[in-house]
Amino acid sequence: MLGNTQLTAAPVLRVALEPYPVNPFHWHAILETENFYQFAEINTHAGLIESEAPRDVLYKPSDTPAVEAAKRTLLGRVYLDWGRWALLRDVGQLPEAGADPPQLPGGRTWTTVEFSDLRFDYSFRSSGRARSGSVLSGWAYIVDGREEAAEGMGSRVQK
Repeated sequence: MLGNTQLTAAPVLRVALEPYPVNPFHWHAILETENFYQFAEINTHAGLIESEAPRDVLYKPSDTPAVEAAKRTLLGRVYLDWGRWALLRDVGQLPEAGADPPQLPGGRTWTTVEFSDLRFDYSFRSSGRARSGSVLSGWAYIVDGREEAAEGMGSRVQK
């Protein structure tokens, strides 16, 4: 069904189809292009595919020095090894719930890098995509764009 529907004019690099846990007829589709991900909801029972731009489009975030540093952390290496659809985002100085940001002397800065896997980054209970905070999401505080201060999964600090 998805193969006969054009959701995007951009060439598709890869596709993932993820079933919803309760309804075997409801699937979440992820299409990766060079510059963005296109999402769709598929109802195989009714033969419907729903996808609305811009709501169902996620442009690929740029790799900042903090993202590159987060990839080298223990969590980053494990997450990128496990997460076939892993996505890392530099969200700036946005503290994670339950994890105090680093206290730094003047002239030093920290940023948060969020880890998510697009296979699990959608809402199971309602319409619309979930945004981080999933049980399988992670984060790292990176100092001065190059060194790790803390990391964690969900609201649990690992270091």
